[in-house]
Amino acid sequence: MPFDLKITDGIIYVHCHGYLTIEDLQKMVNVAGQIEATSPVTPDRLIDLTHVSEIDITFAGMSDIAAVRRRAHLKNPVNSAIVAPKAALYGFARMFQTLNDNPSITVQLFRDLDSGLAWLKAGQPKTAHAPANAQA
Repeated sequence: MPFDLKITDGIIYVHCHGYLTIEDLQKMVNVAGQIEATSPVTPDRLIDLTHVSEIDITFAGMSDIAAVRRRAHLKNPVNSAIVAPKAALYGFARMFQTLNDNPSITVQLFRDLDSGLAWLKAGQPKTAHAPANAQA
């Protein structure tokens, strides 16, 4: 499995690595859904794409993933930081940010892990569709 998932201090950390496919993203969404269903509070999340070497995801696949997240019934607003230092990965992350219009999810993009983590820990206001990070 090309991702590791852990929950620490109320944040779901997803570290992706290697070759990433749409099936991998679907598994991540399923695991997140299980956590959301069993947690008293829906946790914020940090998705780290720093160590992804290749990605095999189409627009249609990303649209399907976003549709699942769009329909998610969350217990509270959620901040989601996606760390994507490489241009191609940033583009896929931006596509997801644009397609996911769940009013309870704010997606923000970052080029480095420290910035994404700092944003989450600062407890930024949770409003859907925050603009792409100026560090892009």
